Amino acid sequence: MNWNYRLLDRTEENGDYPLIELVEVHYEDDGSLMGYCTVSCIADNVEEMRQTFAWYALALDKPVLKLSDFKMKKPTEEEWVDFAEQARAKLALDILNDADVMQEFDDEVWVQIDKDSWNEFNGNTDDEENDDEKTNAI
Repeated sequence: MNWNYRLLDRTEENGDYPLIELVEVHYEDDGSLMGYCTVSCIADNVEEMRQTFAWYALALDKPVLKLSDFKMKKPTEEEWVDFAEQARAKLALDILNDADVMQEFDDEVWVQIDKDSWNEFNGNTDDEENDDEKTNAI
C-alpha cells in the first residue's frame, strides 16, 4: 500500500463554504484511491519536521481531490456498530496483553489491570472512576 499527502476539497460537505484540507491519502495496489485520514504534524526533531513540511508541499503540485473521487460509501448503522465492536475487542486484547496474571485455573485466568485501562475500556470519565487503585479482572 502506498500513501502520500494531498489536498482534499471539502467545500461540498461544508455548506458550500470553501474549505481545502491537507490529508494523508492511501492507495490500492493498482493505484486507485483507497481512503484518507487527517494529518498531524509531529516530529522527533527539526530536520524531521522540515522533511514532513517538504512532503506537505508536494501536495500543492497535485490535483485537488474531492470526496467523490473516493469509492467510499457512508457506513450503515450496522457497519458502525460492527466497527465499534471491533475497536472495543482490539482495546480489550491490548489491555489483556499488558495485564498481570494473578492466578490461573483449569478453565480461566484472572488478571489485574490498571485503573486507567479499565476506565478506558468501560468508557468511564474521571467522575465515574472506581476508588480502587486496581480493578476487577476481565
